[in-house]
Amino acid sequence: MAYTSNAYNLERAARNTTAPRERREHKAVIKRFPVASSRAKYNRNILFYAAASIIIALAVCFNIYMRTEINDTKNAIAKADKTINTLNSEKTRLDVEFEKVVSYSTLEEQASAMGMQKRSAAQVHYIDTSKNDYAEVIDK
Repeated sequence: MAYTSNAYNLERAARNTTAPRERREHKAVIKRFPVASSRAKYNRNILFYAAASIIIALAVCFNIYMRTEINDTKNAIAKADKTINTLNSEKTRLDVEFEKVVSYSTLEEQASAMGMQKRSAAQVHYIDTSKNDYAEVIDK
């Protein structure tokens, strides 16, 4: 008797690829990478903190240096301003003294002290320039 049922067809069942396969357990492959020792990590931290400390110290020193330079510059500016004010007041004093020396009344007083007098009417000569202008060449 021929069995036509698929249940009894063992050859076909053996060839059947749709049947669930056995699950094999795959072992995970764990690769161990060299881990930095805690000593190396400690040394790296020390190096980092030392570099950071040096940078901070340099920044503080630079800040102090710049503040002293700024103060020196401000002092020089204040000194120059004081000198400018002193020279301006000296200029004002000299201008007043110059005006006093050059004034007309002072000149008149000095002239009379030296014996000078105002001109008289006889000393004044008038020139008539109403005629045509001309030039005369004199041979020597």
